[in-house]
Amino acid sequence: MKESQESCARLHQRLKDIFDELLKMEKRKRLPSSTALDKYVRVVANYLQYLEHYRGKKLILRLIEHQKMMGELLLINEEVDTLFKILGLAGIDAMMEWRQVWTADQRVQQELMTTMGANTATVMGELQNTSAQLEAMMLLQFETEQ
Repeated sequence: MKESQESCARLHQRLKDIFDELLKMEKRKRLPSSTALDKYVRVVANYLQYLEHYRGKKLILRLIEHQKMMGELLLINEEVDTLFKILGLAGIDAMMEWRQVWTADQRVQQELMTTMGANTATVMGELQNTSAQLEAMMLLQFETEQ
């Protein structure tokens, strides 16, 4: 998932910013509602699940599912945006500029995915055996039928 590394690092930083603010709130004895804290835990869990799901996936799968992966990452970012608002942190820089950076990252990632997909040697390197070829064909068929 090298192609998504920057987007994932930015999302991680946004979650860390919220965590740091929660620590400050705790020190001032002004923790937000348990509902807001539960939402934070759910967002972190969703992000961890996303990372675990796509970690180590082969290039072919990442090429095929790139839009789906980015859609999921965008949803998590939007949930973080909601958290910033719920917690009253809407003025923090990390919340205000993420969408512009996200758009720029998406362009770079799309170019990178196009370059990787066009590199026949890299793609063929992952399709060395019949099992890998069959898996790729079945995945392509499944994705095109949806």
